[in-house]
Amino acid sequence: RFPTGAPGNLVLQAMKKRSSLGLLLLVAAACGVTFVPPALSRRAVLAVILGNAQVAEAANPSWEGKYSDPRHVGCKREIVQNGARLTVTGTKGIPGPGCNAESTEIKTWSLPDAASVKAADAQKIVIDFSPKGGPKDLEAVWDGDGIKFADGNKWTKIG
Repeated sequence: RFPTGAPGNLVLQAMKKRSSLGLLLLVAAACGVTFVPPALSRRAVLAVILGNAQVAEAANPSWEGKYSDPRHVGCKREIVQNGARLTVTGTKGIPGPGCNAESTEIKTWSLPDAASVKAADAQKIVIDFSPKGGPKDLEAVWDGDGIKFADGNKWTKIG
């Protein structure tokens, strides 16, 4: 007979999984963890066991959000995720390169389906900036607090 409390629920979940994730759930129950949110990866469950939620966040980047771009200070940079597809939007100041009081005009741009995420924990994407005159296949990697591009630029996540 299995315990019926919260750790017992983790034991039952672990038995259903029959995988390395299931083993981690058993360890979580043995460590006294009473709640593990559903649909977590093995890394995230391990992070819960270790009590380090930042490890879980860094392991599975959320590409969606608002970013700052040091090459275009003050200009909007945002990524919206719809399933595996990423839409990148932003603004451009005229004359540029930033969006500030010296800008006589601010132009908005949007790149629907500019990239796709191959897996929930994907650390790398390729973005097509060619519709706005940029590179077609610019590689980008998650860098803990933002996106580091192959050209050396880095967008830092701000929201």
